[in-house]
Amino acid sequence: MTISSEPVPLSYNGDGATVNFAISWKYFAKSDVRVTHRSAAGVETTWALTTDYTLTDADVDAGGTLTAVTAPATGTKITIELDTPNTQSSSIPLGGDFPSDTVEDALDRLTQLAAKIEQLFNRALRVPITDTQTGSLLDLPIDSSRASKFLGFDSSGKPIAAAGTSADLTPVSTFVNTL
Repeated sequence: MTISSEPVPLSYNGDGATVNFAISWKYFAKSDVRVTHRSAAGVETTWALTTDYTLTDADVDAGGTLTAVTAPATGTKITIELDTPNTQSSSIPLGGDFPSDTVEDALDRLTQLAAKIEQLFNRALRVPITDTQTGSLLDLPIDSSRASKFLGFDSSGKPIAAAGTSADLTPVSTFVNTL
C-alpha cells in the first residue's frame, strides 16, 4: 500500500463511556502505536499495551481500533500516535523474483519514520534560517545548571539558564514566527 497521507496523531476526549477509538493509519506492529493519556489535571502518562488498551491486528492498510480497558473519564484526553522504531527489518534475498511487497512495506516504514521526525521537528523550538547561532551554540545548559531556572538568552542570543522569579519576567509584546 502506498502511504498517501501522514499518520497524524489522533486525539480523543474521554466521556466515561467510549472505549473504542478508530486508528485511521496503518501500523506494521502493535508496538508501533503509542498512547498518551492526559488526566483532567493535565498529568500525562503513557499507556501500556494489554494493560491499558488492546489493538486490532497490525499490518492492515485501513488502520484499526484501539480498545481501552477502562473508558477514559470525562475531562481527560487520549492521543494515539505512530511511533515506528528507527530500525530496518526487511531482508531482501539476492536473485529470484522481485519482492515488491517487501520493498513497498520497507518504503512505507521509511515514510512513516520521516513523518515521525517531521512531527517531532514541528513541535520543537527553532530559530530562523538566517540566525547566526547554529549547532552546539544552541545547546541548552546541562540539567544541573538549569534546574529551577528560566530559559534565557545572553547578549549574543545563546541559550542560558537564568535565575530569577516570575516577577522578573518581561513579556514580549509581539512574537513573529518567521519560519
